[in-house]
Amino acid sequence: YLSARGGSPHAQSMLGNSVALLAFEKTAKYSRDDQLIEKMANYVASGGDGSSVQSYYSFSQRSAVFLLVGLTFYDQLRGSTDPNLLLQVRNANAQVVLEHRFQSSTEEPKTALGIPFERFNRLDQTSAVSFTATGRGETSIVLGMTFEPNRLNTLPVYFGLYVEKIITIVNSADDSETLWEGQLLAPGQVVKVTLQVTTADDLSGGITVEDPLAACIEPIDPNVDDSGLVTEPPPIGIGIGGGGFSPDYSKIDPSSSKFHPSGMPFRYFPDILPWWRWDFPKQEYRKDMVTCFTEFLSAGTHQCSYRAIIVSSGRFTVPPTKAFVVQQPEVMGLSTPEEMEVL
Repeated sequence: YLSARGGSPHAQSMLGNSVALLAFEKTAKYSRDDQLIEKMANYVASGGDGSSVQSYYSFSQRSAVFLLVGLTFYDQLRGSTDPNLLLQVRNANAQVVLEHRFQSSTEEPKTALGIPFERFNRLDQTSAVSFTATGRGETSIVLGMTFEPNRLNTLPVYFGLYVEKIITIVNSADDSETLWEGQLLAPGQVVKVTLQVTTADDLSGGITVEDPLAACIEPIDPNVDDSGLVTEPPPIGIGIGGGGFSPDYSKIDPSSSKFHPSGMPFRYFPDILPWWRWDFPKQEYRKDMVTCFTEFLSAGTHQCSYRAIIVSSGRFTVPPTKAFVVQQPEVMGLSTPEEMEVL
């Protein structure tokens, strides 16, 4: 994408990137096979600044016009207005494991096809997966795998996202917090888990943070908790398609100390979502995992947090937290695992 200014990690507006895409397409300097055009078109098509057609952020009419014109010319440049493309995927033995023809006359073109892992034999150093496309048009190919480390790393794993996990012990008397640095814990204690994600670039396409729980911990869901262990109220809002909340503006008090300094409640929902959910407005609590999700992250450091209660005695492994971009799962990171002992 075009950056907002020289040296900035933030993207130019969608209008700016759409106009630039159209200008590059109309410049003879760039050919139809230039990767710059492809990358910028993918960014524009995904609503790279967090303003996709599917999200609750919206384009201006002017931006939408330039976006549609730019993508239309891109399809013409690539021959995708009338595609006739045969895609084949072969394993290391040159066997075809997937084949599909994309044509404009296809009533329901398959845009996502799954292949059983067993059809690839062993994916070791001598194995290979080859993709061939013959004909006219363009197709995007994504080979996704779930990253499961075969051992616990002593350092964070970084593939575009830096992930940290901080655990503090909550004092039930005054709600103060003490940093947990490996000291013994006891059943019944409440801890606060803060998950921190740092990105060097603006990210869109959905960012998920998955925090698998140690066997001795149970998360406290603030939406159903009535124990008094979570003192801040659950979010107030109206659920809308695709997740997220539509704010009840009657609940917003601009004079509130928690009102965002920008004066714009739309992204942060300050008096609707608790402060710890501004960066990740959607959170899910399960017995084995807490998940945080947002459609868009700007360059910088972002946090989500939750409280949990210690329920079992023994020695336990605190698994690493994983953060990844849903539409680009190779952009991910893992925090450092820990050892926890409970009396």
